[in-house]
Amino acid sequence: MKALTVDDLLNLPPAYGITPEVVEYVDFYGPEMKQAYMQAYVNFYYNSYYVPQVFNHVVYGLVGLLILLAMGMRLLNNYAERHALPRPLVACRTLFAQHFALASVRGGQSSEPHAVYGQKWAAVQIPTRMHASIVFLYVLFNVLVAFCWYDVITPNCWYQDIGYNFDALLRGFSDRTGIISIASTPLVIVLAGRNSPIATLTGASYSTLQLYHRWVSRVAVGHAISHSIGYSLMEGLAGKQFYISMFKDAYWNWGIAATCGGALLAFGSFRRLREVAYETFLLLHIFAAVAWIVGCYYHVWLLDPEYSFLKYIYSAVALWGFDRAARWTRLVWLNFTLSGTSRGGIKRAPLAAEGYVTTCGNFVRLRVTLARGWPQRLGGPGAYVFISSPTLHIWENHPFTITWPTGMPDTTSMLPALDGTSTPSDVDEKDGSSFFLSGKGSRNLHRWNEQSAAENATSFELVLKKHAGFTKRLAGALDATDVPGDMPSSGRQIKILVEGPYGETVDLSLKSSILLVAGGSGIAAPIAHLAHLAQACLDGNLKTERIVLVWAIRDLATLHILLPYLHRLRSLLPANILSLRIHHTCTKESLVNDSVLSLFKPVLSLVHVEVRAGRPHLPEHLATLHHASADGSIAVSACGPVGLIDAAREAVRGQMGRDGRTAENLVFHDELFCW
Repeated sequence: MKALTVDDLLNLPPAYGITPEVVEYVDFYGPEMKQAYMQAYVNFYYNSYYVPQVFNHVVYGLVGLLILLAMGMRLLNNYAERHALPRPLVACRTLFAQHFALASVRGGQSSEPHAVYGQKWAAVQIPTRMHASIVFLYVLFNVLVAFCWYDVITPNCWYQDIGYNFDALLRGFSDRTGIISIASTPLVIVLAGRNSPIATLTGASYSTLQLYHRWVSRVAVGHAISHSIGYSLMEGLAGKQFYISMFKDAYWNWGIAATCGGALLAFGSFRRLREVAYETFLLLHIFAAVAWIVGCYYHVWLLDPEYSFLKYIYSAVALWGFDRAARWTRLVWLNFTLSGTSRGGIKRAPLAAEGYVTTCGNFVRLRVTLARGWPQRLGGPGAYVFISSPTLHIWENHPFTITWPTGMPDTTSMLPALDGTSTPSDVDEKDGSSFFLSGKGSRNLHRWNEQSAAENATSFELVLKKHAGFTKRLAGALDATDVPGDMPSSGRQIKILVEGPYGETVDLSLKSSILLVAGGSGIAAPIAHLAHLAQACLDGNLKTERIVLVWAIRDLATLHILLPYLHRLRSLLPANILSLRIHHTCTKESLVNDSVLSLFKPVLSLVHVEVRAGRPHLPEHLATLHHASADGSIAVSACGPVGLIDAAREAVRGQMGRDGRTAENLVFHDELFCW
């Protein structure tokens, strides 16, 4: 910065910090010293405040630009579903999808975490090239603004104690990192919210927003730690006693509380901890977030209540309040009523969910009846809900994919005699399938599989795999004493609180062929797609001619999960439209299909069943489906273990660009949920 006269300095814009207080302060000195002090102050203000504020404005401007681009992509994708695009645009979209949107940074892994130096506790998710590029640029620019673009004058009247301009640079570095850290807080909050306006505008998935939330949080905490180290170093260089005396200032201690809260947020959020002890992670996260927000507020407010940086804290609290208000509104609307057989403001019937454990006790199937339903456009494939239970631990709140949506047709007549002549209760039970379907020995099971249109308007179903924690306690709450251990248990009513639905409905009904890929309990997503396709068929909007469901399982007993839904679907979907390819991953030997085919015998009019050994080779399934497709349009949806989702993504990417396959006639949707 060139030397300016006093008059030049007094005429600078307000952004340079020449306030009446500064003018009054330097008036004590003579003309030459007055100019030197004002020049030094402008230099200080530029390094410490002007650059980080410009950076913050640029960041939020770029975030707004990215939102506009994502909205444009969303509109273009919706338009391309029903209209042909110009060839150059199709070619650009194909190249973008093949080399950017679907491509991983390395090794074909974009969902499955990479273990750092082989350590699972330090596993890090490396996303697709598109998301990785945005994250990399964000981190890079934050590092650059922390270490670059300093303007230091010599001599400097403000920093005379330490030579070589070290003090001036350290002060600028410490101020910049602190300001950027606080300014990042609203972005951290809006990316974490379940009712994020960004998700509403762009259709971005919860997993995508959580990816950005984690990286923005890490950068913000990194800035906060740098800010604390910088100021500790400055005060320490002034002398030990001076440094110790700083702990008598409340603003200093609140800053320490905020930094400690941020460090706990970052280092207490390792993926491994979230996987093995989610409840612990959640409690730590809430406690640390409160320490961060409150600590930042008082740290700034005690320094100067007029500081403009407080607007970022106010914005963050407002965004958090909006998200909480929206969540509580959904919760009250779906679960509570003041009419009917209510007690304490909670209607007992809508809060009663019947669940039962399937064979081998590995899965829970849960049906939930709401006090009020949601609009038909919500809760389709790709949607999920958060559920908790006052009966178990009400503070636990877990996400689950909606398996069978609300608003489905009457299915009370869709469980005819399994052999065409006998009633469900008269069928031989040698393989256990009739027990699962008819509920012999348990009226609850047979009644549970029958659904009237009135019940369907406010009822939906979930398929949950029993893990440690909430799902294990949910399974343990069910009464399984009246049936053999390897059979489904009878249902038991349990109070459930539902929050949702979240997520966009994914409509695949306009594609001529569909490949649904699932692993284990990931079958919930394909069932939701099949239900949506059945509804499209009833409405006369189904364009799909062939559906292939590839399901990788470890235990053949898991097949019982799918059976009741196929029974409902056989009168809703065209005959022979569905091919079910079961991959038994726990064996490499060829399997005899007789037992499996007998299990699916009642629904063979709808589905063709194959059983294969080993893991699925998805490129083969995709190529076969492409050659059999009438117009070549294929939609692929994957849900299950992250490795399987990555394999499906790579299979689609590998086929794209071959034999006329473009981003228009070959689309991929993943049902990945990471938090």
